[in-house]
Amino acid sequence: MRDLDVLLQRLCEEAPRNGEVLEEVIALLRERRVEARRRMLQALDSNRYERLLASFSATLRRGRGPTPNGSLLEAAPELVRDRYKKIRKAANTLSEDSPPEHFHDLRKKAKRLRYAGPDATSP
Repeated sequence: MRDLDVLLQRLCEEAPRNGEVLEEVIALLRERRVEARRRMLQALDSNRYERLLASFSATLRRGRGPTPNGSLLEAAPELVRDRYKKIRKAANTLSEDSPPEHFHDLRKKAKRLRYAGPDATSP
């Protein structure tokens, strides 16, 4: 759904310059977004997702996890700090004239921070 949001935003910015064909594409993507959002909400409301959250929360409370440093709660601050430093460093090198690839790399680093965990330690 997030990819559709980003794509729609960029296309809507281009639509005034590129006419009707782009408007048709935007309409199609909006329909797909509605369906993607429906599926996402259905998944978030499911018993399976509730069980996942309960299991994950229980694991955190027990303090056990498959990390080299011991528990997940012990390893998490360092994982988050390292990823945050990479984001700050990358963001400080960007300007309005930076190529889109550099912004995309920053977005990937932010995603790694968001999902920081014991199995997400690769750079």
